[in-house]
Amino acid sequence: MKPLFSFLVLTLQICFLSFNSFGQEIVDPTPTIIVISDPIGQGPRTPNIVPISGYVYENTIYLFFSNDLGDVNVRIEDSFGCTILSTTVDSSDGSESIPFSGAPGIYTIYFTLEDNTSYIGRFEVL
Repeated sequence: MKPLFSFLVLTLQICFLSFNSFGQEIVDPTPTIIVISDPIGQGPRTPNIVPISGYVYENTIYLFFSNDLGDVNVRIEDSFGCTILSTTVDSSDGSESIPFSGAPGIYTIYFTLEDNTSYIGRFEVL
């Protein structure tokens, strides 16, 4: 009896993971990686020199800092060059999340450190 019960529980879990309560298939969105490049105007460098990484998942941008960079100014522009978000984050905790509900499109994200070093990243929201 116990193996039958375990099988039924497993079957129900699989069904709930595959369909929500309205019978629609659940889509697990894949995070969009933000590709962050070399400091602006400082020539080519290796990717592991860039102290910032991040990704977009659902309505949030997650940023990670390899060391304490102090306050980091973050600015996001849409594909038309219009600033749609501008904020300052504290990098001392090593990570930060920023609410973001951008429409589908290609975005450019700028990071400016306290010493005026700047990094640029690009990502696409589908």
